Amino acid sequence: MKIRIQIYLLIFLLIVLSACGAAIEDEDNIIDKSIDTIGYLQTNDWDQLAQLVHPEKGLLFSANAQIEVDDVLFSNEEVALFGKDEKEYSFSPQIETTPANFINNELLSKEGVQVEYTVSSFDQSQVPTNIDENNIEEAYPDAQFVEYYSPPSTNDEDNWQAIRLVFEKERRHHYLVAIVRETPAK
Repeated sequence: MKIRIQIYLLIFLLIVLSACGAAIEDEDNIIDKSIDTIGYLQTNDWDQLAQLVHPEKGLLFSANAQIEVDDVLFSNEEVALFGKDEKEYSFSPQIETTPANFINNELLSKEGVQVEYTVSSFDQSQVPTNIDENNIEEAYPDAQFVEYYSPPSTNDEDNWQAIRLVFEKERRHHYLVAIVRETPAK
């Protein structure tokens, strides 16, 4: 009887450790893909970025922490053509521009200066935000995200920016489903 209990405990422990190992592997995979994503955005490598995009759900861009139903959504085929897309989209009431300009001037720049994202976190936010505004978990309940944060570049506490790269797992593959930008409320 004692041996049977020990065997059950050993099996249970192996199952728990296996699940932990899979979770760590998923986290590492998502972080690697987020690093690739940042690189593709910085180099305007739209073909490579498109390969990370979910083939059915596409890629949503949200200019604010609050994901809305009217945020801009692109298929992976459309992402691959960002360099040629001259159509202006409404990313927010204040931002109407092409996808490439939105990425270069809003995600990778802050007030005309290139953003240095120095802090990153997995599945949690580093920014001083209202919890009701950041609704990634509601909009994408099965997703995980990596946040890149650029702290204030001056003594002005309202001079920070963050982007969250949101990934969903499907058939053992993590796909990019959203890029969410957050800046201080003005």
